[in-house]
Amino acid sequence: MKQFKFLFAVMLMITAMGFASCSDDDEEDATFKIVNNSGRDFYGMMMSPSSQTTWRDVLTDDTFPNGSSVTVTFNGSKDGQWDIRLFEDENDIDNGYVEFTNLSLTGRTKLTLTKKGDVWYELE
Repeated sequence: MKQFKFLFAVMLMITAMGFASCSDDDEEDATFKIVNNSGRDFYGMMMSPSSQTTWRDVLTDDTFPNGSSVTVTFNGSKDGQWDIRLFEDENDIDNGYVEFTNLSLTGRTKLTLTKKGDVWYELE
């Protein structure tokens, strides 16, 4: 039982350190361009490290229309895995969204949303 408590405490500390590294004021901001060529308008966009459950709103405007692009700036490194959630229905944020998980943004500068049946993405 003591081993379980110790492992649980270690996991909590690692999670807290990862969260702190995303918002540490000493770290340099990372930027990333997202282009919307999906054929759909979005009403919000959030990002989160895949290892966390806390989302951050990254849109400066309320909408992200088809044919537009946005440069996202966030604290910390692009290294690691990231999740992106795009809201399709401004009245139903619990169900009306498209989500991409475990994206590796390391060395990437741009994500383009495309339409391949449904919304998809290409990383550059």
